[in-house]
Amino acid sequence: MKAVPVTVLAIDPGREKWGLAVVEDTGACLHREVASDSEAPDQVKDLLASYPVSESLLGDRTGSGAARQRLDPLPVPLRVVPEHGTTLLARELYWRDHPPSGWRRLLPRGLLVPPGPLDGYAAEALALRYFQLLKEG
Repeated sequence: MKAVPVTVLAIDPGREKWGLAVVEDTGACLHREVASDSEAPDQVKDLLASYPVSESLLGDRTGSGAARQRLDPLPVPLRVVPEHGTTLLARELYWRDHPPSGWRRLLPRGLLVPPGPLDGYAAEALALRYFQLLKEG
């Protein structure tokens, strides 16, 4: 019998925009987006209603205190998780999904700058890091 994947909603809060991602413990990202600060709390509630989320993860850096207050109460537990290093992982995830083409493919990925905000990928990175920490115990 196949185990049902654990699904989390990861939130990377910021002053002007939030990254949101719904991620399974298999590593599958079911939803990823960048929401404006004003719309993000409502979008979080919509995502919780649309996906079988068992827990929410909130990044611990910029805007986390204000975001936590704006999200309280949620219908699922909210866990604050460290954001350290998620920006670098977000870039890796972006280039995995959008490999550079033409002459850009010849450059080291570390020199390439993605064309848009990475907040959604940063939220996905939060979830992946969280699942990795759970596996490591």
